[in-house]
Amino acid sequence: MLTQAVQLAKKTIPRRHRWLLRARRRHGSWFLRTPDRRLLEGKIIPYFAGLRGVRRVLDIGCDWYTAGYPRLFPTQQYCSIDIDPEKAHFARGEHRVASLLELDQHMEAASVDLVIANGVFGWGVDGRADISLAMRQIERVLRADGCVVVGWNDTDERRPDPLAEILEAPGFAPFAIPNIKAASVVTDTAYRHTYHFFKKIG
Repeated sequence: MLTQAVQLAKKTIPRRHRWLLRARRRHGSWFLRTPDRRLLEGKIIPYFAGLRGVRRVLDIGCDWYTAGYPRLFPTQQYCSIDIDPEKAHFARGEHRVASLLELDQHMEAASVDLVIANGVFGWGVDGRADISLAMRQIERVLRADGCVVVGWNDTDERRPDPLAEILEAPGFAPFAIPNIKAASVVTDTAYRHTYHFFKKIG
């Protein structure tokens, strides 16, 4: 019944408004209603937002469904970066139009406590050289003991290749966040969206 209602809505709602079918409104902002985003916004982000040592956050990539993310970090300085200049109007707070691979040209070393790299690998940052460079850029910008959340789709079309360049990146160690009790989690989605949690070492 619900599937039929969604299909009917797709036919009757103008194309420019169909994003509403995937959206939910919360605290005055629009968010995606997918299970992977609900996990990120309902458990992962609240855990890090509650840590005393997390003062500055860098979110890599922005879109309409991340415009409310600064509100999820009420006591932190929220920054974002996206290579697409057309996405800049979705950004809130400190934003840079640039590539993750050029992060060293836009942010100081050891200047953030948390990096969120969700939907980056496999969506433009691909291949051994780029993935390795991206992880080095993230390591550089993180303070000592800083953390990174990496999320990707575990499908043949989108799985980062080689995945080992992330999972075994020098300078990082996996760690389990308490409210998930694991260093990684696969969400209940058709695209098997997966989150991994790492801490900067050394």
